[in-house]
Amino acid sequence: MVVLILIIRQDKFIKAQYPKQSCFSEANLLGYDNMRRDKIQIMAAILNVCMSGANKTRVVYQSNLNFKTVNPYLDTLVGNGLLDVKHGPRILYETTEKGTDLLESLVNIEETLGE
Repeated sequence: MVVLILIIRQDKFIKAQYPKQSCFSEANLLGYDNMRRDKIQIMAAILNVCMSGANKTRVVYQSNLNFKTVNPYLDTLVGNGLLDVKHGPRILYETTEKGTDLLESLVNIEETLGE
């Protein structure tokens, strides 16, 4: 089975196909695989969720985390310039261009190395 993940970057779509066992497959990014995810996979999932902007609740649910564990990841991603924080009636996290580049690089590494 092949999982298709779309990464939206401004006005173009980047498509990547992964075998089900890939560490960046939808099942692994969301934590449905039997193996535990590492920090890079969790951060990739968060960056993917925040591509079009997301509040903390959306990040927690779509990344399959909880409110306690998501905070250090958000702090790390914001501190490294990979996520931008938009203040307003709700706080939104949005993947920056640097974060999108990192996510694309992770996708390319996975495609190149495969599993």
